[in-house]
Order: sequence, then structure tokens, then C-alpha cells
Amino acid sequence: MLVISPQVGVLLLLYLYLNPAKYASDPNNYRPIALTNGLCKVMERMVNNRLVWFFERNKLIIPLQCGFRKQRSTTDHLLRLESFIREAFIQRQHAVAVFFDLKGLTIVVGSTAS
Repeated sequence: MLVISPQVGVLLLLYLYLNPAKYASDPNNYRPIALTNGLCKVMERMVNNRLVWFFERNKLIIPLQCGFRKQRSTTDHLLRLESFIREAFIQRQHAVAVFFDLKGLTIVVGSTAS
């Protein structure tokens, strides 16, 4: 599939890749792979760097946010959880953690019950 945006002059090649050992009849078994030209990638990087700088400078991202940030990873949260559990154990207190698995969750906005 070839997608061209005339407003920006962007050329995008979009390939739908079938996951291995999956049925071709189910649309959920395809992964989109987009190939853009070099100019789009440079612009995307510039905009992303500027937005990250703006959000961090104005403290619009909470310090606990680790996903998609430099020098941070999900390991930071695992270490924080381990410290929380160890601290509760040392002080002979209870430690409670709640985990949500949101895979497959669909949110419908603007629908009304009929």
C-alpha cells in the first residue's frame, strides 16, 4: 500500500506483515510496517526531541514516568517495588501491590446505550 500526503509531500510505504504461524483471514494477525523517507525521519526526531525537552523543562511529566525516557527503564520500577517490599518486611508491615493487565482492553468513547 502506498500512501502519499500532498499537504506535507510525505511518501509513506505501508506493508502489512503477517505474523508467523497465524491465520491470514484474521486482520489482527497483521503488523503494519511503515517506511518513510529520510526527511520525515529527521523531522520526526527534531519534533520528538523538542517535545521531550519542553515537557521535562516545564515538569509536565511526573518523575515516576520511566517509559520512553532516556536514562530510565522498567527496571527502575522493579527496583522501586523491591525496595518497597524490603522496607515493609524490615518494619514488619504489610506491603500491598495491585497490577493491571490491560491487554485487549478497548475503550469506546462517545457511544450511547440504545
